[in-house]
Amino acid sequence: MGGNSGNEQRGAPRKDTLLPVAIGEKVRPQPANVIPFPQPRMQMRHRPEHQINVALLFQARAEGTIINISSTGIAVLTKTVLVTGNTIGVSFLIPDKMTNTQVPIIAKCKVVWVDKTDPGYKIGLQFILMDSPDAHLLGRYVETLPEAAS
Repeated sequence: MGGNSGNEQRGAPRKDTLLPVAIGEKVRPQPANVIPFPQPRMQMRHRPEHQINVALLFQARAEGTIINISSTGIAVLTKTVLVTGNTIGVSFLIPDKMTNTQVPIIAKCKVVWVDKTDPGYKIGLQFILMDSPDAHLLGRYVETLPEAAS
């Protein structure tokens, strides 16, 4: 009858998963459980309470560390330069305090800014698409974090 039977495990591959995506890959129609994100970031940035590594998925795979997070995007330190305006996929784990487990968050993002640092780059990523359950879990997680310094 459609909908979630309650027997699916979070993080298990799903047929309707949009990511990982590559630059230039066509976006498939959005399933009912995928939500688009609003335009500019209006949410407060927060500092993660522990190190969160992130996989950056584009024409190649790269890694980085999330330095601040909000319900609409992340800032990442990485050794890989990305191009402003490009679309990439990201994957990272956050703690689900209700189940005391690490839960994967998968999203499609737009690169909104890039700053050269020593060594590497600081990258600003805006979430474009994310499964609705992931978006709700991320929102709950972000609410528990201290505000990041500007």
